[in-house]
Amino acid sequence: MPLESREQLQTEIDHRKAILLLRWLVIILASYLTLFTYVGTPTYTTVFAIAMIFAASNVALMLVPREKFTEPAVQRVVPVLDLIFVCTT
Repeated sequence: MPLESREQLQTEIDHRKAILLLRWLVIILASYLTLFTYVGTPTYTTVFAIAMIFAASNVALMLVPREKFTEPAVQRVVPVLDLIFVCTT
């Protein structure tokens, strides 16, 4: 594998890893702030379901192949998903 290709691959891995780790941080913080606010209320199960779907979306992103993850379409969808989930929690 040429050196340039190896460096580009490492950059893509670092970018993907950074995005996924930041998303986990947002998921944990949003879940913590919302779940404990709704404990004991009738809407707790709805908020819990949204938090679980948010976490599942990150697991699904972890399964996306590296080549697909850097495509512009995926790069546009991820922030939109984050905005939707953070606004709903």
